[in-house]
Amino acid sequence: MAKKVTKAIAVKADGEQRASWSIADETALIYFLIEHRAEAGDGFNFKATTFNAASLVLDARRTKGATKTSRVCKNKWTQVRLIVMSAVVFLTAFLAQGNLFDCIRT
Repeated sequence: MAKKVTKAIAVKADGEQRASWSIADETALIYFLIEHRAEAGDGFNFKATTFNAASLVLDARRTKGATKTSRVCKNKWTQVRLIVMSAVVFLTAFLAQGNLFDCIRT
């Protein structure tokens, strides 16, 4: 007998629905923060007002999941920032070396 497959809905412990992030949503957040990079402090940290503005932009394009609040946007940026910063370090080393293979070997 075939098993019935059900789609899980992401729900917080308190029963609230979680925000859903697609690659397009993450990309939109990154582009928004790039446009507002002048507002960033050390380590690409942003103030709450920047995340408030980002949440409005991202929530307007939301297709599923809970509202993307300022806090949710900040938490997502904290996760994504590590990847972005790693890419920046790699690309900086690549450009300094001038050769991808030399960069990887060192």
